[in-house]
Amino acid sequence: MDDFARPALVIDCGSAFIKAGFAGEVSPAVRDPSTVPRAAGLEPGPPLVPVKHGIVQDWDAMEQLWLDVTYRRLHVYTSDQPVILTEPPQNSPESREQAAEVMFESLDVPALHIGVQAQLALYADYAARQAMGSQTSSASLTGLVVESGEGCTHVIPLVDGFLLASGTRSMPLGGAQLTRHIQALMRKGAAPPPPDQSLEIAVAVKERQCFVAAVGGGPWSSASSNQVPGSVPDGPFKVGRHGLATGQPLRIQLGEERWRGPELFFDPGAFTKDATPSLPDLIDDAIQACPIDTRRALYGNIVLSGGSTLFKGLARRLETEVQARVAARVQGRAPASHAAATGVEVHVVTHPMQHFGAWFGGSVLGASEAFREVAITRAAYMETGPTIVRNNVVHSDW
Repeated sequence: MDDFARPALVIDCGSAFIKAGFAGEVSPAVRDPSTVPRAAGLEPGPPLVPVKHGIVQDWDAMEQLWLDVTYRRLHVYTSDQPVILTEPPQNSPESREQAAEVMFESLDVPALHIGVQAQLALYADYAARQAMGSQTSSASLTGLVVESGEGCTHVIPLVDGFLLASGTRSMPLGGAQLTRHIQALMRKGAAPPPPDQSLEIAVAVKERQCFVAAVGGGPWSSASSNQVPGSVPDGPFKVGRHGLATGQPLRIQLGEERWRGPELFFDPGAFTKDATPSLPDLIDDAIQACPIDTRRALYGNIVLSGGSTLFKGLARRLETEVQARVAARVQGRAPASHAAATGVEVHVVTHPMQHFGAWFGGSVLGASEAFREVAITRAAYMETGPTIVRNNVVHSDW
């Protein structure tokens, strides 16, 4: 039987959710929490979390999660399905080998490709722009991907689809840290939420109410003359009703929590005492670490991906602040070693597939002929062993 007779199964497992579905689809069929119940006989406790900060920490739980998603949720036999897995940009070769070992030896998949999330997110942006009728070219596969999920945020430059390791950066801030920050802000408010519901409410506020202010001083700052349209109505703010354990509805009055939460991307010191650069600084530093002839294209195609990049106003704020850093460098207010050409335009891209960009990119790849060229078959794995996946071809030596 042809190893590629059936559509590829695309699996993207993050710190909070696992997304899974079939190549050629526009959205994952499964989006479940990436947790595994404790097996009978183990000490009682919370569910196991196999992935932390994007890296697999518990391979037994990871295998169980993959089995649960494929057999129980998607109702497929993995022995019939080629698989595309995603991995973070700084995944170790040993972790990649372990994933291949589980897939080929335990799940018996006929073919496997492990794709870097940033590269797949760039494919997603390329395909989304094609679907919307935008003018595209090979340059669309050159860009800087800002991937922000639950556990951390990565900034990854790619040129013609190849990752430039020298420019890869990360910051230990993601959706979980934003949630805890919003929760702390609400507890300090005049009418804090019930303690047993504060986390649930903070998540809802983050996902439904938060936005990024146009300037660092907040939406009511005198410097904020260009606010996000519709984001700052007069008077107090209220979030929708949330059912409590008692079944009684609850209304929460909000204020500066709406913009101070996402402000962590621009002022990490409000959450952590570690010397963490802001997201605009991280983007600028990543591009400046790349070859000089790639920088203009990278500034012009900064692609957002992941659930923590969905805040209203984030793209425009990033565009403004990164452009200001470029302008300052051109005018000589930055070190000469960071010299940049004049006329550099910064463009931050959003698209409809942004929430699950890596998964959608895998779906695009799996539906193309290119998948046969990059996938490793079971026969090749059995001949060579796990080391066959040790080096990911997407990484560049630039």
